[in-house]
Amino acid sequence: RGCTNNCRLTVNKFSGGRQYISGNRCERGIGKEKNKDHIPNLYEYKYKRIFSYKPLSSDKASRGKVGIPRVLNMFENYPF
Repeated sequence: RGCTNNCRLTVNKFSGGRQYISGNRCERGIGKEKNKDHIPNLYEYKYKRIFSYKPLSSDKASRGKVGIPRVLNMFENYPF
């Protein structure tokens, strides 16, 4: 069973009945109800990825340091 529009889909099945569907070329997907209970907070994910980064120690960073101000992405976090 595939997309209700007969699009080609790649369905990867995992243990526990979970599956990942990719390759859909339309907005319909597989035609199942969306899971509205678990909507990930992508801002929180990005914040954790950026601010939990641990730099290399000085002896392992043989090529030096590059500093990138975190404030450059600030515009994404606030609605204007």
